[in-house]
Amino acid sequence: MPAAYHSIAPQMRLSFQKQQFAAREDALLDAVNVLLAKKGFDLMTMDDVAAEVGIAKGSLYKHFASKESLAAAALCRMTRDTIAIVTARNAPAHERVVHTLRAWGTPADEAHFVGSHEKAPILRATRAHIFFDDQEKHFHGASRVVASGLVPGPHEPNRPVIPSSA
Repeated sequence: MPAAYHSIAPQMRLSFQKQQFAAREDALLDAVNVLLAKKGFDLMTMDDVAAEVGIAKGSLYKHFASKESLAAAALCRMTRDTIAIVTARNAPAHERVVHTLRAWGTPADEAHFVGSHEKAPILRATRAHIFFDDQEKHFHGASRVVASGLVPGPHEPNRPVIPSSA
């Protein structure tokens, strides 16, 4: 777990160096959220993230081993409380999302199978932080209310879309 997420007892204080490390990590995750919204996962590079924060690419790797682990950490930070799946598909096609979240070690707390209905209202109601879909029509509608990523298919149902870095 990244240093920024560790619970610290009130009597303990982080060293200045550890505070800087945690602050840089938060800045990296903020930058990833911006870049994912602008470029999407495939077009975002580690160089982009480092440049957005104003650090050397080598410094970025002190925090995260890969683009996948960086994106997963950003997703986990945004969804600390609840992870909800909103999908147009019905079972068993939802399995791809479930397999991806399990590969990241991130279980889902809710699932909404909305079929052909518009996604934006449910995303707004659940106060979603991010939305991924493999169809442009769903991506464009959702992107009006939440950061969204287009993940073009086809995908194998038993393999994560973005594999964990472990």
